[in-house]
Amino acid sequence: IGSKKRRRSSFGCCPICGINQPLHNLERHASVCDGIEPTSGASSNKNDNNQQQKIKPNDEPIPGLFLFHDFISEEEEQQLLLELDGESHKESFLPWKASSFNGRHFGKRWGVHCDLRSKIVETAENPMPHFMEDLIIPRLGSVRQMAGCTPNEANAIDYNRDNGHFLTAHVDDRQLSREPIANLSLVGDCFMTFRNEAPHRNTAASMARVFLPRRCLQVLTGKARYDFSHAIENSDLISPRRVSVTMRESPLTIRTRERLQQSATHVKAECSSSETVWWRKKPQEIQQQHQLSPLTPTNEPIPGLFVFEDFISEEEEKLILKELDNETSQAWATEWHSGTHCEKRFGIDHDLWNSKQTRAPKHALPDFVESLLAARLARIQQMAGCVPDEVNCLSYEKEKGHSLVSHVDDRHKHKEPIANLSLAGECIMSYRNMAQNRNLLFGERRVLLRRRCLQVLTGKSRYEFAHGISNQDLRSPRRVSVTMRCVL
Repeated sequence: IGSKKRRRSSFGCCPICGINQPLHNLERHASVCDGIEPTSGASSNKNDNNQQQKIKPNDEPIPGLFLFHDFISEEEEQQLLLELDGESHKESFLPWKASSFNGRHFGKRWGVHCDLRSKIVETAENPMPHFMEDLIIPRLGSVRQMAGCTPNEANAIDYNRDNGHFLTAHVDDRQLSREPIANLSLVGDCFMTFRNEAPHRNTAASMARVFLPRRCLQVLTGKARYDFSHAIENSDLISPRRVSVTMRESPLTIRTRERLQQSATHVKAECSSSETVWWRKKPQEIQQQHQLSPLTPTNEPIPGLFVFEDFISEEEEKLILKELDNETSQAWATEWHSGTHCEKRFGIDHDLWNSKQTRAPKHALPDFVESLLAARLARIQQMAGCVPDEVNCLSYEKEKGHSLVSHVDDRHKHKEPIANLSLAGECIMSYRNMAQNRNLLFGERRVLLRRRCLQVLTGKSRYEFAHGISNQDLRSPRRVSVTMRCVL
């Protein structure tokens, strides 16, 4: 058996301080160690224009960890807290949300989205807040240890000692963000514990408890950034409440930049082209193009729910399933946010839980939507002229315990009609009346969905009934559904 070829290291040794650094950051780090200020990027232009005096740290408790006491004033701290707690701008307030990521606390985040699982950096979901752009980021330009980095990502954590809040020991991802990480302490004091996770190459202290007073800034670089984990025990929260704001610079990954460039080029080309793409065509144009008569629903089991039996043929069903099960471009992914099943998402990317904004498509709509379903949906009066631009497909397997949690689709993100196509097997979908104070029809109804049927949810069935599928109501070993919506 031949020996495996060793992978080339992605780290190099700084010739000035001897600390291992990622290769993409080695030159910048060495320049800072040698006393040469970086001169690239928008942040350096800001510094040149402002001609700010460099702020010196008060302490370096472990190698690479720099503390700046009273980084902001008491008045600025109070203003930041008003911004964070929404007292000064309730109309645009991003609420605190309970979080179990790296401990237990409340949190919120702004700027670019770092997908730690896929190791990619996506475009911003929530814009950076004004207090950060107007106050903190310009002041960070005066911190030499920031090495010219301008944060484009930030997250805030709200700790409550009486609620048992804490921060789990962890080392921040070293691939998605640049080296310096800045953290601002507000409201209260705490001790942060740093533990040496690389004793084989780092002979510094094995552990250090660092006192972080309110209004101080800590900047993690070098050993503190890469070789030490950091954590906060609940017992180390000295004050009843502490708020931290962590800031990083996370460049968009190559895949994201290429996708955005291709998307922009594609849209520009389509807008200038005389031939309109299908998703920009009006449903009337599609209907005229195919010269087909309107489709009539088979039944209406509850008000606003229209079922069309045999919406597609057996041959068309086979072609759609073949395309969906082809995992060359996208694999089925297990998801749990609305039950347990496998999922594929196409078209406009819309985070149903964390974001009010649409994002650039990760995957184009599948071919069968363009070539088959779009024109046929245009013949349905209940679709009210909506042409789907977001599609998600779910694959249920009975033996794996798959199910769909009872839910009502968000009324603020999509237009009224929702179309759902059943493939591969049959099921019974339960509709539960969630508005019995104003809807006196009935409490629950079980609707049989045969394979190849289409259901369109409108009116009461769309907004006043929750729908779900229990595992025992999957009447076939496998069922696949294709849900099509139009984003507002």
